Order: sequence, then C-alpha cells, then structure tokens
Amino acid sequence: MPPEVVGKKILLKVKDGVIRFYDDDRLLATYQEASQKGTWTTDPAITGQILQYRQEQSKRPYGRIKAKATRGLVSGSLFPQVLYRSLSVYDQFAQGGGPWTN
Repeated sequence: MPPEVVGKKILLKVKDGVIRFYDDDRLLATYQEASQKGTWTTDPAITGQILQYRQEQSKRPYGRIKAKATRGLVSGSLFPQVLYRSLSVYDQFAQGGGPWTN
C-alpha cells in the first residue's frame, strides 16, 4: 500500500478474482488474485514510493521524529525535573499518594 496509509485501517474487496484496496472512497490499488497459494503480487510503483518514503524518513534529524519525551531525553530538557526532585517525593508516590506535578 502507499506509505500514507501505513497504520490505517483500509477496506479490502475481493470480487471475480480482483482485489481492490480502498481508503474511504479512494481506490488505492487493484491486483489480480494470486494464481497459487503463498505467492506475492506487487506493484513496482508502490514499492518505489515506499523506498522513497523510507529514504526521506532516514534523513530526518533524530529529535524531530521522536515523541516529546524522547526529544527531552536527547536534548537533556527532562533531566532537571528529575535531578532536583527530593527522594521524599518518590516515597510519597510509593505510599500511594501525592500528585505527579510536584
């Protein structure tokens, strides 16, 4: 499938030996059913799109594609919150009480 639908739920329709993939009402791809069990059917154009997408993703800086917490670990911005927190705060959590925002 095209890279923009990776991770999304899409619709698959099989009729008269033809497989069609849809994203809502947009036809993504059409394939003939494989002639033998265990064989693959691919579209070179979509394979090229996926390879190009992977190349573009690999060129992005590490911190820009990671979640906020991971960026904080990379930049060090999360460490001050933990380094200067009193151990008594953790004791309070272990006892089952205390807000996480202290």
